[in-house]
Amino acid sequence: QRQRFSALVFDGVPASYRGVGRYALSTSWMTWPLQVPLSWLVPDGDSAIASIDRLAGVPLLIYHSVDDTIVPLSNGQRLYQAAHPPRAFQATRGPHVQTFAEPAWRQSLLAFFAAPQAYVEGLGPATESATESP
Repeated sequence: QRQRFSALVFDGVPASYRGVGRYALSTSWMTWPLQVPLSWLVPDGDSAIASIDRLAGVPLLIYHSVDDTIVPLSNGQRLYQAAHPPRAFQATRGPHVQTFAEPAWRQSLLAFFAAPQAYVEGLGPATESATESP
């Protein structure tokens, strides 16, 4: 029998490893022409976007920074759109996976874990609107 999560949090998670590899290669004029062929060398079978359906029914909170230069914000948005409810998206600020350096986001995380279902339904405290799509 498969063990279920009672709640799950993502912070700066790549939707696709291959997509992030392609993005990284596109940031330099030297590797830009090779971004598509070289990105196919990156395995993508275990990417979050390929597995998100298995989390149906689990309250999911996705944090992603608008300032993330390693994993672009569009990855968090794609994961949010692909996830089944109950889910919430929080756009944050700061470098890659530095969300919880900010005390307000730590409080947001604690509020989510205290009542995940209420949080994603917009009934729990949130620093920003938790239920609006990105």
